[in-house]
Amino acid sequence: MSDLPEYKLEGYASAGDVLQLHPDGVLRRKPPTPPPVREDLGTHTCGRRTEDGVPPDGRPGPDTWRERPGELPSCSYCGSMHPNEFMRIAEGGVHELGPTDKSYKVYVDSHRPSKFYFQHLTLEQRHRFIELLNAGTMKIGFPGRFYSRPFFVQYSKPAEGA
Repeated sequence: MSDLPEYKLEGYASAGDVLQLHPDGVLRRKPPTPPPVREDLGTHTCGRRTEDGVPPDGRPGPDTWRERPGELPSCSYCGSMHPNEFMRIAEGGVHELGPTDKSYKVYVDSHRPSKFYFQHLTLEQRHRFIELLNAGTMKIGFPGRFYSRPFFVQYSKPAEGA
């Protein structure tokens, strides 16, 4: 028989989880500390939130941009990278944009792979994105085009006789 106290573990634990002993003698996972908010980037209402209706996790708005060390700022609601950073990468034509089968999302292969939800683009940024797409200056991953076009992009038919 061991002299060590016995504790009940609630739920499951994974490697790296921090457990806390509660007064009732139950070990529970310590909730992760949220990354710091980038106050200079302001608040917003995530476009994904408005599409989702009631947020599944009950988090109230407004949403913020948070930044973990070594990572790009991301939306506190959906985890999307910041639209200004996305446009900087799209305009640079160096990092690959990974097409998906979703009309609202793209993967960005920059110094840290990230996702971007097109709902975060302003109207001006959407127009600029279309200009870049038409100019062919963005680096788009296999098959070299968006096989599910971004929801705000309208493909036009070639003019007759062209």
